[in-house]
Amino acid sequence: MMRKLLSFYRLSGYCCFFCFFLCGCSLLFVTGNCYPHPLPNALETAIRCMEVHQFQEAKNLLMAFLKSSPHSIDALLLYQDAISREPGNDKEKQDFQQRLASQEANLQSYLLSRQKSRLSQKIQEMEVLLLQKPSWHLAIHQDLAKAYLESKEYSKAREHIKAILEEEPCMPQAHILYSWYFLHVLDWNQALSHARIAKQGNPYLVKPYFFEAASEMVQGNYFSSLQWFKKIRILFPSYKWDQDEELGCQSAFWREISSLKRQKLWNSGLALSQEALEFFPKQSLFLTYHAEFLLALNQKKEAEEFLAKSLTYNPYHLSTVQLYRRMLLEKDCYPKAFEIWERIVPKKLLYHDENSLSPIYKSLKDAFQKANTANAESLCSLAKALESVGWEIEARIVYQKIPGSEAKQKQLSQKIGFFEDLETFFSAYYDTGILNIAQVISYINKIAKKNQISLTTYPSQEFSSYFVLVREADPFDPKPGSLGDYLLQANKVLDLGNNYGHIDARIMNRLSLRKHNLAEENLQYQSILGDETLVDNYLGYQSGSSKVAGRAFLSSKGFYVALDTIRPSLGAIKYLYARMKAIPLPSKPDNSYSTIANDLLAQSFRHIPLPETQEKWDILYQEFLARQIETVHKHELGHVKDFPCFLPLYQNWDNLFTMLWRSQFSPEKIHTRFESVAEIFGLTHSQYPHYYLSQLLDRLDVDFSGLFELVHWAWYGTPPEKDPYYQTAKKIFQDISQFLPQKTLSTLPSVSEKELEIILKKLYKKSKYIRVCE
Repeated sequence: MMRKLLSFYRLSGYCCFFCFFLCGCSLLFVTGNCYPHPLPNALETAIRCMEVHQFQEAKNLLMAFLKSSPHSIDALLLYQDAISREPGNDKEKQDFQQRLASQEANLQSYLLSRQKSRLSQKIQEMEVLLLQKPSWHLAIHQDLAKAYLESKEYSKAREHIKAILEEEPCMPQAHILYSWYFLHVLDWNQALSHARIAKQGNPYLVKPYFFEAASEMVQGNYFSSLQWFKKIRILFPSYKWDQDEELGCQSAFWREISSLKRQKLWNSGLALSQEALEFFPKQSLFLTYHAEFLLALNQKKEAEEFLAKSLTYNPYHLSTVQLYRRMLLEKDCYPKAFEIWERIVPKKLLYHDENSLSPIYKSLKDAFQKANTANAESLCSLAKALESVGWEIEARIVYQKIPGSEAKQKQLSQKIGFFEDLETFFSAYYDTGILNIAQVISYINKIAKKNQISLTTYPSQEFSSYFVLVREADPFDPKPGSLGDYLLQANKVLDLGNNYGHIDARIMNRLSLRKHNLAEENLQYQSILGDETLVDNYLGYQSGSSKVAGRAFLSSKGFYVALDTIRPSLGAIKYLYARMKAIPLPSKPDNSYSTIANDLLAQSFRHIPLPETQEKWDILYQEFLARQIETVHKHELGHVKDFPCFLPLYQNWDNLFTMLWRSQFSPEKIHTRFESVAEIFGLTHSQYPHYYLSQLLDRLDVDFSGLFELVHWAWYGTPPEKDPYYQTAKKIFQDISQFLPQKTLSTLPSVSEKELEIILKKLYKKSKYIRVCE
């Protein structure tokens, strides 16, 4: 009945009736000192229509109101906002311009400035107008509060909000502004409190419901968050969600579904993934999750349909490719199974002559091409090749087709069981974090014994002491018989460390292992390119997907780059293309950082010929991967070069003290110092400096207007401007600006490659002070 009632009012277009209904209902739920306004007048009704994006109805109401009150600043501002949010026809624009012409000069100037520029660019004019026209103070205070929030001058924004509330303590719009203020300073309790007060005063406001959903997400209550999202869909069917709100809802679904998958609650997961698809029918992530749950419930035919559909929307999604290639192997579709995987990996790196793993991947490709169900020998070759690259599940599928291979199938099942148990163990450990390294090793040995896996590493006081000091295992030279050695034989890399105050582990397959010699820096190091993470580290586990793109090892022997963290979706590639081509993106507000970043992106890809066919997405994907891998590679290399300055500690106390002194013994400044050194090294040694610069600029382009963007910063626990990576990028561009001819960052994309090279050399030279050892 409720759904039909809401639908009726949406179709009728008379949102005011629904406003009356909600006002009446809300009396039952009011708490505190603020009560709903009386039945709405024309302006209140217009505000409520605009809330649910019924702009034409709002404009009709406001035009009628302006006939009787032609100089009402509130009505004029609302009408202007309605036109800007949904551009009207030419006649509406002409009528509004005529109305402007009939207003006094101050009001004309104010309205025109709002129309042509961002509020934060007109702060001085509005402050003057506030003194000249005290009768307009409520409207101007609101605009000034918005302007100061936009310019991140939070104390001034708060002054204007408090000025409104001193006169109108229950004004809903002021409380919503106060909610945004508290969001920007990451005080979620106060933000939610004021959103609730706003909802009491105007139950037709949509944003308070999103605040409720966001607050539940901050606390990790994803199921409760989803209930608020669903409520918004029901109560406000005509409201058009912005991109941030859509992504917030997707994130809540994704995290709750991930939790159900980890708990192996297949039926619950299937039901929730179906709900997610009702909201987002083209989201490949949810299509793949749905297929996984169907497979777990042995509904293979339906699962295949969902996987095929998922690949059409995003052919680069790793989980989809993994599941589908296994299904294709079961159906003897060997070439296609290899083709869909080869499409998503960096081919140049995979088959590079300096990649010591290249031979096993070339053998894998050859085995796929020769595989024939009628030829047991070809299948045996394929199964061996699959196991050699670390695809144990796929190898078992093929062995099941070979008569007399039961012993090999059993061996693979034990190995697969061991890996699955490791994942289960670390997931449980990450939820508590109460074990030390000796206990972790002890549990791993028990898991190995259960699966009849032979490991010779046992916990000992000697090992515990070593780990406390060294804080990480050596993935390049593991101890014979250890877990790292066993994984290496399965073409997997083990990252086991204690650098963040808790035991952290990551296990992933290796695509590439290379030795490098950087003669100009007198550096020899190794790099691993990993993919298909089996056990993720703590941050990835808590986030629901891999978040660590790379890690340099304290031994200074090298680092890894994690492909499954940086792999883009088809949507991300199309977005990149739009930015390169300067195609307008309505969901992304234009600002100086994004404009410069777009120009730099275009510079980075300008030599890449792109056909006007669908093939261009695969070409762009490979080029994007190359730049992403290079960016992470050079950043981690910056750490590798930096670590010997301080390690081992007993040989470098003087350097360590110098660094601590210069960083004022501040943990935040110390972290920023290490990231700055790595970032400057990476940028100044990159093959793709334009791309690297665009990524740093994107880091500064934090969307403070996005409620669910701020949820991620709440999880992170630090406002963006205090984040070491943000501070590093900001300082880099401050320094670069000083080296530019006009000392203006906007000129950066226009400098020649030779000029850019000179600028980057100056930047590297200037950073010598923070590097300590040079």
